[in-house]
Amino acid sequence: MTDETGEPGEGGGTQEDRISRVEHAIDRLADQVAKLIPTSHAQAQAHTERRLDRPSSVEDQVRSALAQAREAERAEAERAEGRKHRESTAARLAKLEETPPVSAVRAVESLMGWR
Repeated sequence: MTDETGEPGEGGGTQEDRISRVEHAIDRLADQVAKLIPTSHAQAQAHTERRLDRPSSVEDQVRSALAQAREAERAEAERAEGRKHRESTAARLAKLEETPPVSAVRAVESLMGWR
């Protein structure tokens, strides 16, 4: 700035020069901000619609959790069906197995009461 004598400081120049440099810097900043932030209502609305149309992370998490739950239910149903099939096969096999013949009761044993 200026020292006590009223003369401009070392890096300065006149006050008008400094004001013009600051105004130029403000204009550059305003241009860069305008590039980053949509200035028209239509641009802002389009940006908001695009943001709202894309799936949110919560929606993705819910969908993946539901898919996992469905997969777990399907796997459990397959295991239950396989278990049921094995049990029915084992029951049918048990019916088909040959049982040892019962020894015939001889008439003498029956008459004597031994059996």
